[in-house]
Amino acid sequence: MGRRAMLLAAACLLSGALLAQPVPLGQIEPEGVRVQLSASGALRDGADVGFTLRLLDSQGAPLRGARPAAWLDRQRPGSAGDVGECRRKASHFVGGNWFDTPALDLNAYYVLALNAEPSISVINPLSGFGGSKLLALVELKAPGADWLQEGERVLVSMPEAGAVALVDTRSWKVLANTQVGAQPARLARQPGRGGRVWVASAGGVAVLDSTDGTLAARIDTGAGPHEIAFSDDGAVAFVSNRGAGSVTVIDALALRQRAVVATGPAPVALAWSGAARLVYVADSGDGSIVALDSGGRVAARLAGAPGVNELGFVPGGRLGLVLNGQTGELQVLDTASNQIVQSAQIGNGPDQLAFSGRMAYIHRQGGPEVHMVALDGLGRSGEAIKVASFAGGQLAPGQRSSLAGVMAAAPNGDAMLLANPADRSIYYYKEGMAAPLGAFRNYGRTPRALMVVDRSLQERDPGQYRVDTRLPPAGAYQLVMYLDQPRVLHCFALDIAAADGVRPARQLAVALEPGQGALTAGRTQRLRLRVGAAGEPARLAPAGDLEVLIFDASGISQTRLLASAQGNGAYSVDFAAPAPGLYFMHFQAPSLGLRWADPARLVLTAIE
Repeated sequence: MGRRAMLLAAACLLSGALLAQPVPLGQIEPEGVRVQLSASGALRDGADVGFTLRLLDSQGAPLRGARPAAWLDRQRPGSAGDVGECRRKASHFVGGNWFDTPALDLNAYYVLALNAEPSISVINPLSGFGGSKLLALVELKAPGADWLQEGERVLVSMPEAGAVALVDTRSWKVLANTQVGAQPARLARQPGRGGRVWVASAGGVAVLDSTDGTLAARIDTGAGPHEIAFSDDGAVAFVSNRGAGSVTVIDALALRQRAVVATGPAPVALAWSGAARLVYVADSGDGSIVALDSGGRVAARLAGAPGVNELGFVPGGRLGLVLNGQTGELQVLDTASNQIVQSAQIGNGPDQLAFSGRMAYIHRQGGPEVHMVALDGLGRSGEAIKVASFAGGQLAPGQRSSLAGVMAAAPNGDAMLLANPADRSIYYYKEGMAAPLGAFRNYGRTPRALMVVDRSLQERDPGQYRVDTRLPPAGAYQLVMYLDQPRVLHCFALDIAAADGVRPARQLAVALEPGQGALTAGRTQRLRLRVGAAGEPARLAPAGDLEVLIFDASGISQTRLLASAQGNGAYSVDFAAPAPGLYFMHFQAPSLGLRWADPARLVLTAIE
């Protein structure tokens, strides 16, 4: 390489390094803590940006384990530096005030329910339209069997359609339905391969790119159903073949078979132990558990009772939990000795495991109670396992109807979400409580599985809390930051620029004409609305697609109406409130750029 080419290459590398540097947005130093705010790139309308809050103590050491909260909101003209305005915003946002919502909630997470109907309910547990928390409903071609999240996509296998759906978690739209062969079922993410997802089908596995759903390879392994596990570096894949009584070992980088190992009559569960660097295969036919290395050699074989149906490893990978749906037993496997060191009777068909930071949760088919075991009490040979429980609904959930789990840990790490198909409800359980704190309705649909899509600030590195988001329209904003321990509250001023060549979206306001806020229950009344663009004296062209969605405070009653354009920005709808109480109005008009989730919303009161 010539000197000029070397200099050019070095310049390109230096340029890339500079571009990758975070953009500082502000720093404060209240007593005892330093807070630094930065962004991963320029703040432009519609850009995907990561915000990072770096928290340091008085000695300059990273503040670990903090739980900062943050919101992005439009800055009111003349309010820059107004401490009282900042405090008011934080108070409303922390409390979830329906009448004062931020432009962007940087603490949000969504609960997804995979329904029998077939569809996916997207629920915002922190806020919503009045009493309703249903953010979106994604229609699927057929009922889903399994799903997983990979980046900005959720992939759903649909056996009846022979396809995998790719769902975008920003727009909540199905981007593609990829045909992968007969009866696609189990999905698994390949570690370290950035977007590669494996799909088990009738005779083997297919490998997909999760960004666009393209098919990279098909590998025949034998008669299914199949389970899939990977070594922790993603270099080796293990595929169980229940119909053939074997496990296929695959070079997951070259996508070719290494070995086929006969393990037992009906292998039903696979799990990789990072501590032992072995994959463990549980067999429902003879109850055995077989450990295989990456070359397919048998490292250990444990005898057991027929009926084993679930195997999972505690974080860290040394201890495995084994469920037996026939005997109702929970067993603890220690990979250091490859022995069962503890057991407990659970009863009534235990069939699923889930883990929080401190607890293992055991779901059962035969009763609504969910059992819990503290992780720090496991692995002590000869000691009894202490089991607690809570009621996860009113009815026994019945036979498992999805490969995906009905339990999902909440982002704060000490709570669990649980779907009960028989109740058609989703329960929220906080550890230490005797019963769930509450429940979310699934709006008449039957939830077969749960997933949490986390969009909140998370500690990526010691003392560095990051959230990735898509920026709202251009304008002057504030990032409202709140920390409870130690107590810190500050509003950072931010300017979001217009994207190149794109005019910032209008900020529309919808108002009721005077005297329209009070209704009489049971009587149809004409509501007159006026739509205007803030800061624009010119009137908007009449829109024929202005929809009005009205919820009562409970979220049970919902009315969708098409507004009639009257000219000069005026519209009208006829509405009869079914009962006294509060009603919340939301608006959508694609031609005007109005969306259901925009802050243009109104409150009505109905009296007797």
